[in-house]
Amino acid sequence: MRDPCGEEQCDGADLGGQTCGSLGFYGGTPSCLANCCLSLADCQGTCGDGYDGAVSGYTLELVCAKQ
Repeated sequence: MRDPCGEEQCDGADLGGQTCGSLGFYGGTPSCLANCCLSLADCQGTCGDGYDGAVSGYTLELVCAKQ
């Protein structure tokens, strides 16, 4: 049976260097599900969602421009 994510994306605490930020979110922490798929349930906000607050000392325009 094939995993819903299609391939192993993580292994326990080893997230393969992925962060919510590297996946296009403002913040939060991804986790690894039992089927070795990344869970983005704890990631927050994405570029273009209309939120205009500040994140970690950067304006969202700067966070989005870095991606």
